[in-house]
Amino acid sequence: MQLIVSKHAGDVSGDSRTACPPVTEAGRDGFWHDPATPAPVGPQALFRDAVLTLATFGLYRCWLRTRTRQRIWSSVRIDGAPLRYTGTVRELLVPVLAAVSGLLLVVVAVAIAKMLAVPKPRLTPSPWRFLVTVPLIYMLGLAAWRHRAYLLERTLVGGAAGRLSGSRHAYALRHLLTALAVPLTLGWIVPFRQVLQQRRLITGMRIGPHRFTFEPRPRELLARFAVAWSGVIVVYLSAVLTVAFTMGPKILAAKAGGTLPALDGRETVLAVVIALASATAIGLLCAWYRIGVWRRLAAMTSLDGRPLRLDVATGSYMRLVVVNTLFRLGTLLLASHAADLRHARFVLSRLRRC
Repeated sequence: MQLIVSKHAGDVSGDSRTACPPVTEAGRDGFWHDPATPAPVGPQALFRDAVLTLATFGLYRCWLRTRTRQRIWSSVRIDGAPLRYTGTVRELLVPVLAAVSGLLLVVVAVAIAKMLAVPKPRLTPSPWRFLVTVPLIYMLGLAAWRHRAYLLERTLVGGAAGRLSGSRHAYALRHLLTALAVPLTLGWIVPFRQVLQQRRLITGMRIGPHRFTFEPRPRELLARFAVAWSGVIVVYLSAVLTVAFTMGPKILAAKAGGTLPALDGRETVLAVVIALASATAIGLLCAWYRIGVWRRLAAMTSLDGRPLRLDVATGSYMRLVVVNTLFRLGTLLLASHAADLRHARFVLSRLRRC
């Protein structure tokens, strides 16, 4: 039996050492399955969701996220058994309301301090100020672990819930140390960091009676990372040099005078074009690297002793990223859940167990 069988058997890429049998008609019951409920996302539903999101100042996203997860989970089959997401809106809404309340308290405190003419503290530059970010990075690692644990605990298959075993503090500590090593290695620790962190997460995962194992091979990511790293450097230097040769004198003069650069219309248009082109190029490079990482991480992962395989062509995935990005921007991020659903369907329908 297959976990998820690709509808595009000819679109094969990934680790060539993973020998997967060809998709046959007999295995069609393993396809991504669109359940009858909840209803598919259509134009009317998107418009309604956008209006409710605006009317609730974004709080309706908790309902959208819960509904999207329910649809994605129920579309996945493991040995023919569908997953079920049991998380509730309240579990997402309460932390959001707590964060909003804390922000409001800070705003009120600042307003009161201003009314009472409390003098502002004078912050002097210090190289030790970056240490403030250290506990923040550690907390982000804890949050990533807890998020994965929460999703597994809210996942049922065959009546049994998933779980994540292991030490969350060990994961957070490695998250911190490898993050601090990123600038020291000019980013070259990133492939090793991704594989090592995924090993801690995947080897601790259980979904009902199903168990995951992971064979780390970080060197397989180095060649792809080298191309992406070099591409980002070239894009950055090209943008900086273009700006320097076209608007450099005005920018330096404005910096010396403590004002904004006095750019004319042509220079303003050029600056916008450079920014958009650079962001697009870097985004495509990141998408190209990401799908390669996913293919190789899938090949390193086994479910119940059988390796996984992600059959996704790079070109088709990058087209999906472009379309989803334009859709998100065109809807002002109000319909991002529809793009998330489309992305999940694209990837999961091409994931199978060998």
